[in-house]
Amino acid sequence: MTWRTPMASMLAAGMFAVAALGSASAAEDGVPIARATSEGGTLPIAKTEKIYAEGADLYGDGVRTGIAVYADLSAEQEPIRWRVAANGRTLFAMMQPEIPYGKDAEVKLADLTGDGKPEVLIFRNGTGSDGAQGLSVYRPADGWKPLLELVDPTLKGSAGRDRYAVSYQGGGALAFEDRTTGLAATIQLDVRRYDDDQGKSEAAFRKIDAWVDPVSGYRFEDRDRDGVQEIVAIQRVIGAFHADTIAQLETTYRLKDGAYVQTAETLCDENGQPLLQVAIPGY
Repeated sequence: MTWRTPMASMLAAGMFAVAALGSASAAEDGVPIARATSEGGTLPIAKTEKIYAEGADLYGDGVRTGIAVYADLSAEQEPIRWRVAANGRTLFAMMQPEIPYGKDAEVKLADLTGDGKPEVLIFRNGTGSDGAQGLSVYRPADGWKPLLELVDPTLKGSAGRDRYAVSYQGGGALAFEDRTTGLAATIQLDVRRYDDDQGKSEAAFRKIDAWVDPVSGYRFEDRDRDGVQEIVAIQRVIGAFHADTIAQLETTYRLKDGAYVQTAETLCDENGQPLLQVAIPGY
């Protein structure tokens, strides 16, 4: 099986409009409405808002560069795209994906690659109750190269709703399976988790279906101490109701050949303790 990272290339996935946006660049002393055109044609942009501004040494030359992120909004105040600018010049844009994100984005600077130069991390948050959060990582010192584009935080890919399976085994035990990676493990819970009456509690267990929320958080760590941070995307496995977290699913991304790729998937209990990990083959 061929494995591919959720990262999309700038041209193939159509998520970015690069360079062509230069004439619509935002001035540092104002927030003009962006020109409503892109590679995809006319965009119904009614308003532009600056949602982030910061200055930092991005290139290791001791010179501070002004970074800004702008949200181009429709007349209904819904985001159409986000534009990233440096020193007033628009570099590229991120379009609104099928899973809608809210207007505001969180931006952080962190040295993930260990070379003393920061990467720019842009978090976009979903509008639903599942806390979906996408993550884009760019490397300014390498021409703003995208290292990770986790645009669809469901991580279901082409498998869709059929990717995961959950079945009740009795005694508070649930069999969990990820059909894409082959991970299969048992989630052991208190048999009276849902009611002091064991019969009623087990009736609730039998109604539990395969329900895995989108990625709602990330952890950054250097487990192998090579100076390069791994990115761990965290998803909740849901039980009898949405607030009922019965386990966590963690996908680890490592930097390989200039991009972050999936290397492992770990099923953890509801407290984050690992139950089983499987390796994801390279591609």
